Amino acid sequence: MHEIISPFEVPQGDKLEYSHADFSVGGRDVFRCGSPSDMCYLGDIRYEDIVPNRRIVFTGNMSQQNTLLSAALYFTRSLMRKIEI
Repeated sequence: MHEIISPFEVPQGDKLEYSHADFSVGGRDVFRCGSPSDMCYLGDIRYEDIVPNRRIVFTGNMSQQNTLLSAALYFTRSLMRKIEI
């Protein structure tokens, strides 16, 4: 198991599964989520800037069956939730 930083949570009963996790500048996290029987959503995060104990800047998008559902730029000064994969 590897410990990673996760900026996303899923509703109770749904599942979140990472296929790639690289928490570094220029790194990417790739994951699928949804109901355990149909993890139809694909998430892709790219870390643009990381300054320890100061900030994390990253972009993220969610898609379903090759259709982009959302895209965003995130900026955080707080610690994100740690999960294990």
